[in-house]
Amino acid sequence: LFVPQDGSTTRGLNAVGAKWLRFAGRSSAVVTATIRIDDMQTWPGGGVCSTCRGHFETSVMLGPSWRLYDIDLTRLALIGTVTPKPAQLDRSRLVAFTATVWRGAERDVWLDNVELAR
Repeated sequence: LFVPQDGSTTRGLNAVGAKWLRFAGRSSAVVTATIRIDDMQTWPGGGVCSTCRGHFETSVMLGPSWRLYDIDLTRLALIGTVTPKPAQLDRSRLVAFTATVWRGAERDVWLDNVELAR
């Protein structure tokens, strides 16, 4: 969850100056991770969407070696159903970041140094 310095979760984090979500990642086996970012437009508690079953997302392949990943916040696709449908991620009101790997063979996944970057 992105929480502003004042602790508020009702307005989201203002990250207008950021273009990238950057992190280091690796896993014990090659795996696809789905990276999801929600803003107030897609977050059920944001007061904007009447149907909130979607996220802005992309996928990355994690492998056994540490690697730096740069996710372009301006190029994330809206996946799922959100009404009203937002045109793009609102970087002025970010709410949540999640990374998901699907069930299957046992594996460990590490993410480190997660940051918003210019």
